[in-house]
Parts: sequence; C-alpha cells; structure tokens
Amino acid sequence: MRLDELAVASANGTLSDGDRAALKAEFDSLVAEADRIAQTTEFNGQQLLASDNTISGQVGVSGDDTIDVSLKGSSASALGLSGIDIGSQAGAQAAIDQIASARDTINENRGAIGSSQSRLGVAFSNLQEQRVQSAAAKSRIVDADIAEETANRTRASILTQAGTSVLGQANQSPALALSLLGGGG
Repeated sequence: MRLDELAVASANGTLSDGDRAALKAEFDSLVAEADRIAQTTEFNGQQLLASDNTISGQVGVSGDDTIDVSLKGSSASALGLSGIDIGSQAGAQAAIDQIASARDTINENRGAIGSSQSRLGVAFSNLQEQRVQSAAAKSRIVDADIAEETANRTRASILTQAGTSVLGQANQSPALALSLLGGGG
C-alpha cells in the first residue's frame, strides 16, 4: 500500500525533482525490504516466497489425502517491482499499474494460504472425529465381548445350579418313598 501511495505522490505534477528523489529513496528501500522478506521467508527449511512454489501437506492416512498450496513468487523481480523508477512523473505513472499487478499477486497468495489454512482446520477436525469414532467403536467391540462372556458364564452357572437341584431332588424321591413305607412299621 505504501508503494502505491509513494508512486501516486510522485506522479503528481506539482513536485520538484528533490521531492521525487526523496519519494524514490523510500520506494527503493521498501522494495528492497519486500525482496528481503520474500528471500528469507522459510518454513521447515523451504523457501516459500522467493519463486513459484507448491507445498503439499499430508492430511490423512491415504497417499491421496494431501492439501496443496500453490504460491506465486513474491520477490521484487517476480512481482515486477525491481527496476521501477518513480524519480520521474512518467516513471511514477507507469509504476502505479505495476504496483497494482504486484498487489494482485500478493492477494492471490494470501487467499491461497487462507483457504489452505481453512482446509487444514477442517481436515484436522475430521481426523479428530475419525479418531474419536474409531475409539468408540473399539470400546463397543471390547465391551460387547466382555458382556457376552459374562452372560455366558451366568447362564452356565444357572444351568449347573439347576442340574444340581434336579439331581438332589431325584436322589430324595426314593428315600422319601422308603421312609413312607418304612415309617408305618
């Protein structure tokens, strides 16, 4: 934005050559700083803005689960800012269009980074939900096995107790019949 302000100010026909020289000095300084930022901006050792670049991020378990961010080079030369001379009114007027084009490129990069950041947030939330659902499913499977085994054990215990009771009653029936027969005599 400041580069645009300086170019517009320099394009003004009422400025002296000294005024334009001062504006040009600030302009050149800002272009150099923008170039330095583009050349030194790194992530994980990879330059992001020095030249056109595509960064792929793995966001899932499949090899296809990636998010790609394509960035256009943002160095002064890639943006067309190197060599601009706002030291004259004609140069400043020509610079205004080039600065607008550079701003469009920077805005495209910002949009690409912003949309990728949103996609990463959604992918992260999705992966968290998958992890929670997988843990819940595993828990249900493990809990279901324990519940089934507990039910089977209880069933076997009831059957054993019922069998013991029936056997006990079967053994008492002949003794009862003998005591009835022998109890009268």
